[in-house]
Amino acid sequence: MGNSRVLLELVIRAFQDGASPESIVQRYSTVSLSDVYSAIGYYIPHQESVEAYLNYREQLADSVRQRLSSIQPDIIHSR
Repeated sequence: MGNSRVLLELVIRAFQDGASPESIVQRYSTVSLSDVYSAIGYYIPHQESVEAYLNYREQLADSVRQRLSSIQPDIIHSR
């Protein structure tokens, strides 16, 4: 988000979990309050498209984890 390197997913999931914008800023100190409000302000009227994007990102991450696990299973399971 902005220049903070905080992922949109983190902000939106925290918001969905009931976190206030102020508590999200406390959790991710490199993100500004105005960026959090902007992200939430965009998310609310565009929930369907944002959810589709977040689901796509989760599927992509799962695919990468599966591929890595098949190549080097000890890396994935050591966490």
